Amino acid sequence: MINRRSFIVGIKSTKLSGKEKIFLRKYKPWGVILFTRNIRNIDQTLKLTTSIRKIFNDKKYPILIDQEGGRVNRLMNIISFDNLTSEFFGSKFTNNHKEFKFFYKLFVDKTSYLLKLIGVNINTVPVLDLRFKGASNIIGDRSFSKNPKIVSKIGDYCIQYFHENAIGTVIKHIPGHGRANVDSHYFTPKINKKLRLLLKTDFKTFKNILISDDLSMKSLKGSLSDNTIKTFKAGCNLALHCNGNLDEMQIVGKNSPLIDKFICKKTSQFYKFLS
Repeated sequence: MINRRSFIVGIKSTKLSGKEKIFLRKYKPWGVILFTRNIRNIDQTLKLTTSIRKIFNDKKYPILIDQEGGRVNRLMNIISFDNLTSEFFGSKFTNNHKEFKFFYKLFVDKTSYLLKLIGVNINTVPVLDLRFKGASNIIGDRSFSKNPKIVSKIGDYCIQYFHENAIGTVIKHIPGHGRANVDSHYFTPKINKKLRLLLKTDFKTFKNILISDDLSMKSLKGSLSDNTIKTFKAGCNLALHCNGNLDEMQIVGKNSPLIDKFICKKTSQFYKFLS
């Protein structure tokens, strides 16, 4: 594990190209993240994830996905989760806690089952952003609630239930996207609130190991190489690059350090229960 680099990449299509295989062998990213473009059906996706793990000779090599349910459904070519939003579960939590626990556990169990079928062992959930009126709809019904205590508690259930299924989790989106009035995939949000308020609300639900969001987002200014370097200087432990552009992936790879002892420790903790 020590010779891998501190970044995660996406790939372009439903199978590895020859150039992508060379890239993975050369730069040895910490993990690979899948998107809808990579997933046609269960058998094809399992072949893809198996081929990735063969390169590293590691049956538990980290393969991630954004599988929240609702409109963030990377498995849409396999199954629909349109109505199973975080807002739906947040409402259940408030109105009928017993019913919430039954339905949410069932949702996580079935999601985990599908992820295992395709060879994914880390899901980038829960979304811990708060919901605010007038903010960009990039979060919207992806948030459990406007109440940080409810968001944090459901987040605990999410992590617990996925871990019981041997699926790792990654909380997002620190420092909180709930107040942003634009989508950071395309523009740079600015929040004009006092730090004291943010610490009590938006920041409250986040802690521990830090992974950047996608370095190919349009919000970022400057070169990709500079942004990669700044990612680690800012305190992130892993850099994320998602669009599958091989030229950009090489820039991120060249500017990402070898993983340190902290990441090794966290990875070994992941490996104890990953499928």
